[in-house]
Amino acid sequence: MSVIFLVLRIIFNYIPCLAFLQNSRFIMQDFVDNPHDRNMFLMDHKVESKVSCAGACDRDVFCLSFYYSKEEKRCLTNTFVLHPSELTQNTQGSFQYFVKEVIKRTRTCSEVKQNDPASVEGHYWLFPEASSLYGNRVRIYCHNMTETTPLEYISLLNPNVGVFPALRNADCTNGVVMSSGHEGTTTFYKVKVMVDSVIIVTNNYDYTFANWTGKRYPYGAAGDCYSPQSSTQKGPCGPVGSFHINFDGTGLRTYGKTSWRSSNDTNISFKASSSSNIKVICGGLCGYCYIRGPGLTLTVNREEMIDQDSAIVVV
Repeated sequence: MSVIFLVLRIIFNYIPCLAFLQNSRFIMQDFVDNPHDRNMFLMDHKVESKVSCAGACDRDVFCLSFYYSKEEKRCLTNTFVLHPSELTQNTQGSFQYFVKEVIKRTRTCSEVKQNDPASVEGHYWLFPEASSLYGNRVRIYCHNMTETTPLEYISLLNPNVGVFPALRNADCTNGVVMSSGHEGTTTFYKVKVMVDSVIIVTNNYDYTFANWTGKRYPYGAAGDCYSPQSSTQKGPCGPVGSFHINFDGTGLRTYGKTSWRSSNDTNISFKASSSSNIKVICGGLCGYCYIRGPGLTLTVNREEMIDQDSAIVVV
């Protein structure tokens, strides 16, 4: 065993970009100045070499990357993979950053079922190959596991609600309750996701895990018949139609730009407390807006540490 370990150590020391262990390989991405900045680690301990650090990461199914300091002989194993923009070149090389590429990874609920035919409906850790994830995992609710093709959903810890109110205030002097035939409230508890791209396709009209009163609207849609508006300038009062996008507690946040489409003479605005918590305000007389294709793209929110036991890992 000592000879094998010595060979691995030599390979890893002199070819640091590629090291094969059990079911993984590790790719050296860059040097990192301060890995403690906003990061949460699985382990922080002393080791003799980066081979030992890689071995610790390889044995932990939740480990996706690690830092190693040759000077300090320090190993930091992580539940996350960094976005390339988070890497900083350090000419002194205090920490090296390695990404774990899992050879056998479960990407979809269908693969969960293939790997474990006894698997039931519930939450699973999946590893989609979506460009927005950068190799990170995501907690997905697998629905219809008895069917040939199970479906993927994101469980919303905070219900996401769209409101098209039965209110009108055409001259901005006297708001009244008035039915327009468009009013309704739609509440989503889980939302369907294209797991290969981690995009919520908002025009697929999936209401499997939603409740509504009055007219129902797709995820992300908002509107009202409250008062006249302009697409370029908000009116003297309103709009009051809204949709609350809230991914707090899911380990996910919105990513990149999202395109919105609206009817004529409709004003749309946003109140964002974070990239995971956004309120859309939209309306006119009458006005309506919704997310246009391809949908709402998500990525991992590294500001949140999700309980490892909140989902199942199937390998």
